[in-house]
Amino acid sequence: MLSGAEPDIQTGDHCGAPFECPFKHYCSAQEPVSPDHPVEILHGNTARRLRADGYDDLLTVPAAAIPSASQRVIWRATRLNEVYYDADIQREIKTLAYPRYFLDFETVSSPVPLWAGIRPYQQVPFQWSCHTESQAGTLTHQEFLDVSGNSPVEEFARSLLSSLGRTGPILVYNASFEASRIRELAGLLPEHSAQLTALLDRIVDLLPLVRKYYYHPAMKGSFSIKAVVPTMCAELDYGALDGVADGGAAQRAWWDLADPACDDKGAGEIRAGLLRYCKSDTLAMVAVLRYLARGNPVRLDEFGHIESTASIVLTRHNTHTNMVPTASAECSPKDAHGPDEH
Repeated sequence: MLSGAEPDIQTGDHCGAPFECPFKHYCSAQEPVSPDHPVEILHGNTARRLRADGYDDLLTVPAAAIPSASQRVIWRATRLNEVYYDADIQREIKTLAYPRYFLDFETVSSPVPLWAGIRPYQQVPFQWSCHTESQAGTLTHQEFLDVSGNSPVEEFARSLLSSLGRTGPILVYNASFEASRIRELAGLLPEHSAQLTALLDRIVDLLPLVRKYYYHPAMKGSFSIKAVVPTMCAELDYGALDGVADGGAAQRAWWDLADPACDDKGAGEIRAGLLRYCKSDTLAMVAVLRYLARGNPVRLDEFGHIESTASIVLTRHNTHTNMVPTASAECSPKDAHGPDEH
């Protein structure tokens, strides 16, 4: 196959489906320089149709060529280089009661299941972070991380249920992921099934709210939290994170820690990176909701001191549990250290 001629096809969405092609960067380097605002900002069939019609720069596309209302929002914001914000979102946010829980999971998977009861490639959660807003402007933080090599399922679920209480919205970004993991946990843990299932009715997904009410030209058509949050809070830049800066890196970090050759110093740095990353994700959700509630950029100093009220870290040799650590200020993702430097 590799000895044949290179395929005569332009790079596009197909290069990432169902998996990212390792030759994508090579192929794209052979193509003409793309405009600053390629039609692929609109994604999918619309982008392919526009390419077929001879358009490559979104700035040159007429409105009549974009039938979708949501894509016209992106087109208009891009052409005018201005932020789209629909203040109607404020009414929806006012309906969210307190306490508000901002939740994120990290998971690990394997083609050969690591623990009993797990399917091949099943995403098993080993880490959660939760920022809690008990009343307007008052934030605390809790976290859990299991890199012991043992099944994280039961302790993950037990600690999660303890942190989320019985009332209040649970805010996530792309709810299908966390909801699926919670359903799987409920199936694995019959004794906690009712409590876990009850969490599902409390989940509020921030992603569709952002899609409906907000767009910034710098997002370049992406609604991932890593594209969205820097346009709302410039200080929250995932590029400032060392080591672990996305879900794939978090999963690789788990495998690094599972390696017996990983020494204590290296393991400590990796754990700290995992805690920083997951904590940054939930702080980013706080910033997203705050921006949507008012339509103005968010500064980190608005959050003040965020007290860490619970941190559970399970390692190969020890369990670190810190229920009432000293309150700490959060300045940036790089500085948002968890209490795992034990």
